[in-house]
Amino acid sequence: MRWNPIIGLLPLAFGLWLFYMHWSKWSAWAETILGLYCILGAPITKALLRRRYKRTRIGASQLTLRFEDDALYSDCADTSSSRIEYATFKSVRETKEFVMIYLAPAVFIAVPRRVLTGDQESQLLTFLAGKISPTQSKA
Repeated sequence: MRWNPIIGLLPLAFGLWLFYMHWSKWSAWAETILGLYCILGAPITKALLRRRYKRTRIGASQLTLRFEDDALYSDCADTSSSRIEYATFKSVRETKEFVMIYLAPAVFIAVPRRVLTGDQESQLLTFLAGKISPTQSKA
């Protein structure tokens, strides 16, 4: 998408040159419209995708995570509930803003640190360290 505006200048310039030389109006219009599409298509598509992403996010209901002895339970009011076995947890990583619980290389559960007190955070990390075996965290 980064190169589309630059690449779009070529057909746009060629289309304008065809208009100037009084060649076929059809080909001149086609080249000009193709160039404008390449130039304007990427920003418009990006804006529409961002809008679609924001509209499909479920943000109206509160998410509750319950760490119990057998599994992690996730409840989203009026939307969904799920149960995740601790055997599926691969590793736990701490960032500045989140405690990330990895289920697969690109699948994770992010627990924001702003919702945890210092004691809750240390209890959570200790609890998860006991549930994730050392062989799982290296895989």
